[in-house]
Amino acid sequence: RGYCSRSPRPPPKKSRPKLRERKVPTGQVERTLGFAQLGVGLALGTAGEAASRGLGALGIGGGTGSGSMVLTAGNAARLSDTFRRMRGAALKLAQMLSISDQSLLPEEIRGVLESVRDGADVMPPSQLAECMANGIGEDWEQRFGRFDTEPMAAASIGQVHRARLHDGTEVVVKGQYPGVAESIQSDLKSIEQIATMTRLLPSGLYAANIVRVAATELAHECDYLREARHQQQFHGLADGWEGFRVPRTFEELSSKTGIVSEFMPGLPLGHRNTIP
Repeated sequence: RGYCSRSPRPPPKKSRPKLRERKVPTGQVERTLGFAQLGVGLALGTAGEAASRGLGALGIGGGTGSGSMVLTAGNAARLSDTFRRMRGAALKLAQMLSISDQSLLPEEIRGVLESVRDGADVMPPSQLAECMANGIGEDWEQRFGRFDTEPMAAASIGQVHRARLHDGTEVVVKGQYPGVAESIQSDLKSIEQIATMTRLLPSGLYAANIVRVAATELAHECDYLREARHQQQFHGLADGWEGFRVPRTFEELSSKTGIVSEFMPGLPLGHRNTIP
C-alpha cells in the first residue's frame, strides 16, 4: 500500500538514514505518561523561551505565528521525537495533518509534520519477535525461508519487512505494533488536550473533527484482515490492467495484526513525479 509500479525496472537505489531503534510504549498507563512528559516538556520549553525574551509569563497560548513562544526549535524537536517514539494514533494524526491544507499551519508545525511523514522509530528485536508471533503465529520464523529483521519501513501502525516463502516467492510482512489498537481513543484524547492547552493548531483547522476522523480511520487500519480482503479484492479487479499491478495477499499467513503480501518493486506515491 502506498506504492506504485509502472515498470519492471526497479527504482533507483539511494542511501537512507539508519532508522532509530526504540521500544513502542504499550499499555494505557505507559502511553499516557509519555504524552504527559511531552506536555511538561512543551511547557518548560515555552517557559525558557519566555525567560529568554525577558518576559515574566509562560506564554502558553501565545499564538501560532513566527513569534510564538510555544513553537520553538526545541519544542518542535520534542513533538517530532515523541510522535516517532509513541507511534500509533499520535503519529497517524501528525501524518494526516501533513497532507492537509498547509496554508493553515504555522511554518514550525509544517516542519514537524514533514519530519514525521516518512516514518517512525523501529522496534527492538525482542519486541519485533513478539509482534510477529502475535500477527503471524508462534512459529512465524519457520513460515519463511528468509526474513529480513531490518525493516523496509516503519509507519504509524506497524512496520514492514522483506521475506521469502519456502517456495521462493518474495513477500513483504507487516506487523502491527503491540498496544496500538487498544490505545487509539486515549492517545487521541491526550494529543487533543495538549494541542488545546498550548494552542499549537489554529482554530480554523477544526482539530476536534480531525481527531474524530482519525479515530475512525485508525480503527479500520488496525484490522489487517479487513485490509487483506480489500487488497485481494482489488487484485482480482485491477491486476493486469494496463499500467496497473496489484500485489496479492496470503490470507492463510495473515491475521488481524499481521499481513503478508506479494513483494513488488516501486516508488512511494509521493515520488510519482520522478517516474519517466
